[in-house]
Amino acid sequence: MNTDDGSQKLGPIWLAPGISPLNALTFLFVGLIGICMMAYINFAQPYLFSVNLSVPEDQRGRLAGRLVFWSETVLILLAGVIGALSDRIGRRTVTTIGFLVIGIGYALYPFANSVTQLFLFRTVFAIGSAIILTMLFAIMADYPQNRSRGKLAAAIAMMSGLGIMSIVYMVGDLPVRFVQGGLSELQAGRYTFLTVAGICILSAGIAAVGLKGGRPAGISTQYPLLEFIRIGLRATRNPKIALAFGSSFAARADMIVVGTFFALWLEQVGTGIGLTSGEALARVATLYIVLQGSSLVWAPFLGYLTDRLTRVNAVVLGVTLATAGF
Repeated sequence: MNTDDGSQKLGPIWLAPGISPLNALTFLFVGLIGICMMAYINFAQPYLFSVNLSVPEDQRGRLAGRLVFWSETVLILLAGVIGALSDRIGRRTVTTIGFLVIGIGYALYPFANSVTQLFLFRTVFAIGSAIILTMLFAIMADYPQNRSRGKLAAAIAMMSGLGIMSIVYMVGDLPVRFVQGGLSELQAGRYTFLTVAGICILSAGIAAVGLKGGRPAGISTQYPLLEFIRIGLRATRNPKIALAFGSSFAARADMIVVGTFFALWLEQVGTGIGLTSGEALARVATLYIVLQGSSLVWAPFLGYLTDRLTRVNAVVLGVTLATAGF
């Protein structure tokens, strides 16, 4: 459907002028794959701790925490630069690079034979993850009209949950299947990670074709990168923007706790009752599917509420529910 100003719709979502339904569908795909690629590494990491590096059980939680801390440090250091760079060269180019970098990180990660190498390869993954996460927020601001922001946010939440469910369902038991096919546990883990790396490379190609090219609309002044960063920091003087920053801080911590330590805890429980690391990972996959299924049920309802409540009240509702859950 087209309007007088050239804007179009994707289902119930009104798109900004110049954004096509193909661009929006590709963005939903980026949300589908991007979030699950960022999450899967924490889901599968306990397998590497056990099989590749033989990390003692009483040290795995500390190591997982250090790896997450390092990844988030990389994100904090790079997010502003990435956002400013995408304002200059376009979201499509930066998103494509992000998927390629994450793919390289996944290809390297299972070949680490020391904790030092694990941190080095995690840095590569963290750079790609920072790019994709930053681009999800940037494109979310570009693509919808204001009256449909809640609906698009709900659609991305649904795609993210569906993506994590899909990747866990498709590759969660791959180590077991590879072992049954005659590979060692070490080889099975490596083949699994390489499979995920291939998905990232394919996703880079789809993003390069389907996202809107060029610089974002409404950004015509050529500021230096550092000036773009300063403009973003000055925006936090607005209390609502500061609230958005604070709620993102809490939401990111929520994802890390559930994504990293929940999987590690369940893997240790599984191996403790006699399962192999691959079998334990398959059991974790089942529980992850249940977790993400609940988000699929909730996301449309929250999107509906967000377009009818004030943004502040919607944030308060979300944080309250998260607090009750924990």
